Amino acid sequence: MFFTVQVGAFSKSIQADNVFNVSPLVIKNINGLYKYSTGIFRSVQETVERKNEMISKGLVGAFITAYYNGEKVTITEANQLIV
Repeated sequence: MFFTVQVGAFSKSIQADNVFNVSPLVIKNINGLYKYSTGIFRSVQETVERKNEMISKGLVGAFITAYYNGEKVTITEANQLIV
């Protein structure tokens, strides 16, 4: 189980060298969308700081996502799995 901050999702891969100016930047192709995220955190509380940092950089659509066993889950599901 981990949380990350998604900063973008596009139907085509962005070829520019880290257009988001974010490090580390992880790119995953999920259901035909290239999803760009940053950070791996063990709790929502830890992830909020990174999300706020991304928003302050101008990535106002940044939001927290959660993954369990490699599959995306809702934040509610993730919180239930943690308990």
